[in-house]
Amino acid sequence: MDALKSQCETLWHVSNVFTNEPVLRFASKLIAATFADRVFFANSGAEANEAAFKLARYYAR
Repeated sequence: MDALKSQCETLWHVSNVFTNEPVLRFASKLIAATFADRVFFANSGAEANEAAFKLARYYAR
């Protein structure tokens, strides 16, 4: 509960247009723990699906 309270007092929401340190640290951890070279964060399922379609089209060509 203390971690949640601390985070709420620090950073509530930042658009994907802006870079912020917590997201950069999280992305680095994801890259280190998985096969991924890059990480894409989406605000909604619609954005995630749109990115998946674009990625599929890119690799299908």
